[in-house]
Amino acid sequence: MSGNNAAQAQIQVYLDNYRAEHGDSISVEEVGELVAALLKQVSPAEGLSGGEAEAELNEMVDNLTMVQHEILMMKPLTLSQKDMPEALAELDEIVKATEGSASTIMDAADKLAMLGEDADEETADQIADISTILFESTSFQDICGQRITKVRKLLDEMQQQMASLAMTVGDDDLEIADDHVEFDEAGFAVNEENLLHGPQREGQGNSQDDIDALLASFD
Repeated sequence: MSGNNAAQAQIQVYLDNYRAEHGDSISVEEVGELVAALLKQVSPAEGLSGGEAEAELNEMVDNLTMVQHEILMMKPLTLSQKDMPEALAELDEIVKATEGSASTIMDAADKLAMLGEDADEETADQIADISTILFESTSFQDICGQRITKVRKLLDEMQQQMASLAMTVGDDDLEIADDHVEFDEAGFAVNEENLLHGPQREGQGNSQDDIDALLASFD
């Protein structure tokens, strides 16, 4: 067996033992320790230049460290535990809203059709045509539901991948946005950007009492 083959065999045995003890996942922080241990396992006498190997492995560690930094800048933990769950919840609200709108349109079409029963023939035909158009228009709910389901499945997969990525690179920084709105003595919002939330999910928006209290503060 040549020196290089012997060295490679030594490395493979060490890696197999490491995998058996620690599993297939390794954090970037552990790479340096693994590299140092590998260098100790391989002797220069077996055909591997210790200096060259160390330089190449150190370069690999530097590259991995840079990749880790870039991944941490993506904030995978925040994406997987906050941003993506919120996006999924918003999609669920869209599905609920489209279902509610479709149901309202169908109810209105039914009532319109009932009114047509007491109308003259010409008016009844016109009402029937309008009712048919309303019923057909509710197909948007099925189309939206199918497409949102596809997007939701993709986000679910990405959420799992981001969670795994966060664990791999050691991301433990979970950012929680401050959505609290502060008002000055005159009743004006100090941080107006927090007012721009759009439609609120059920149970999370301001209640009527909150709105009444806010309006009363302007008096």
